[in-house]
Amino acid sequence: MATFYASKTGEVSAREKEHSALVRELAGECMTLLENDGTLPLAGAGKVAVYGNGVRHTVKGGTGSGDVNTRTVVTIEQGLKEAGFEILTGKCAGCISGRAGKKSRGASRSDFCCYVLGSICTA
Repeated sequence: MATFYASKTGEVSAREKEHSALVRELAGECMTLLENDGTLPLAGAGKVAVYGNGVRHTVKGGTGSGDVNTRTVVTIEQGLKEAGFEILTGKCAGCISGRAGKKSRGASRSDFCCYVLGSICTA
């Protein structure tokens, strides 16, 4: 019979805290940027227009062996806000297709614009 090491209480264990800190440190070292025109890293926080389903419905992992068990998930929007960025796009950031033919005022007032590709698992 398999042994499970998952937490059995609502408290965050020392092991979980250690691993969360390590994952956060490694995440920055493991990212791959295919092309950079000098925009990144950003000089500092500013105004940002963000679009796409992944902004507020960020996928933390894949399915099967790509899935990740975690107590919390920080969305891209939350991460940007916590880093001091002002999000100029409202609740409809994920519904840009529903705004066909309308220009977004958020993009024209922003310091930079980001579109997050991805889909939402509804299973």
